[in-house]
Amino acid sequence: MKSHLVATLLALTSFSVCAETFTCVFTEPFISFTYSTSSRKLVRKNYDQKITTLRNVNFEISGPNSFLLKRGQVVVSKINLDQNGSDGMSDFVFPYSVEYEGLHGACESTVLKKKVLITE
Repeated sequence: MKSHLVATLLALTSFSVCAETFTCVFTEPFISFTYSTSSRKLVRKNYDQKITTLRNVNFEISGPNSFLLKRGQVVVSKINLDQNGSDGMSDFVFPYSVEYEGLHGACESTVLKKKVLITE
């Protein structure tokens, strides 16, 4: 009887794991990176189209609306969900601000997309 109850409870409980991909952009220099929470890969593209891949990068929640991309104990990037991210040159506002290699930029994700900046 107990095993049937446990099985029923497990069947009714939904476990939701959401894989998400972040796309982050920077100006001066013009670089970008994508990071996938499912593959744990960060792929950086330079202005000259040179591609560098970092594997085994973990996504960690560091506080309310704050996230870290870490490889071992090294912080690779800091991402903040602030709805005020800017790439410094476009007419978009991004859901995330990002810091990467001393640069400040902006990110969107598969869940939260950039929006057209409305000016009056």
